[in-house]
Amino acid sequence: MRVKHSVILKSILLACFTIVCLFCFARAGGSSSTGMGFWKILIFIFLLPFILIYAAIRSFYLSNRKNKANRLIEKLAQNDGAWAQRDMTAKAEETFLIVQKAWVERNLDIAKDHITPRLYTKYKFQTDDMTARGVKNILQDIKVEKIDIFSVGDYKDDARDTFSARISGTMLDYEVDEATGAVIKGDRDKTHYFEDIWVFIRQQNAWVADDVDNDVTIEDIRKGQASSEG
Repeated sequence: MRVKHSVILKSILLACFTIVCLFCFARAGGSSSTGMGFWKILIFIFLLPFILIYAAIRSFYLSNRKNKANRLIEKLAQNDGAWAQRDMTAKAEETFLIVQKAWVERNLDIAKDHITPRLYTKYKFQTDDMTARGVKNILQDIKVEKIDIFSVGDYKDDARDTFSARISGTMLDYEVDEATGAVIKGDRDKTHYFEDIWVFIRQQNAWVADDVDNDVTIEDIRKGQASSEG
């Protein structure tokens, strides 16, 4: 039974990976988007049942992980103000928007106080590359629609504390040639749905982003845990 479940899950994952390859986004840390041709539409229609099944399974895991995380956060907040869920959610949204601004302006110093040195170095390499190529990734009309904290790690050493949030919403996302202003990838008039996982760690009693995953899979959600050493 477990073998059958594994085969089915892998098949669904493969189908959805194909879709992700067809419809990928830009934004901070991602790859640029492409148009939707005739063959892509046919492939999308063929894989639609797999996508729906995949979405249902992922939704189940997300709901389960989110409920466990919420219960632990509520318990931790009684003795530690850093675990106030409303503040954590607000911090996640604030950081997301600041990093997108830094990405568009290709200036990671804008977000330096909100991300770890590791993430700063990773993104600076990418923004410096865009500058060298004369390319700007334009992100506009950003609307964060939902933030789900689904993974929490609480430790006796606060510096190891962490949480993961799924951030989703819509935005305009395209690339332009800096010299001419011409769109070279994406569409300046087409709104895209985005969905990321942002991992935060605790530094000097403040939450900062340490990693970003632009491709949210079932496995990413399944790995989420709600654990505490206390």
